Amino acid sequence: KIRPHISNTYPLEKSADAIQELMDRKAQGKVVVVI
Repeated sequence: KIRPHISNTYPLEKSADAIQELMDRKAQGKVVVVI
């Protein structure tokens, strides 16, 4: 079973912060937006 590394989770209201983290290349794994 494959379990991806989750770097951080964000609520939908903070999705802009999640995108910024990806653009700044700070994420060490997956970034999850919780709906």
